[in-house]
Amino acid sequence: MTDQVAKLTFSQTVRNACDKARKKQKEVHRQKVMEDQEEIRAEAKREQDRLERERVLRMTPEQQAKYREKKQRKEQTRMKSKYMKVMK
Repeated sequence: MTDQVAKLTFSQTVRNACDKARKKQKEVHRQKVMEDQEEIRAEAKREQDRLERERVLRMTPEQQAKYREKKQRKEQTRMKSKYMKVMK
């Protein structure tokens, strides 16, 4: 009996259907993992932004103005480099 069971194999169509189903399950799992990671990154970014806003609120008005100027310069530099990349 065990010899007969050992000789059994799947037909090519069944094997192809199983492979196709496995690939589909792997793709669904991969997409779910990517979505979860994206959500985790978004949550971390929101938390970081919230902490930054709280920190800015605790600053004196002079410090806030200095912080805003620094942030504007950084943004301008970033936009300038981005513009230069587009021009190339």
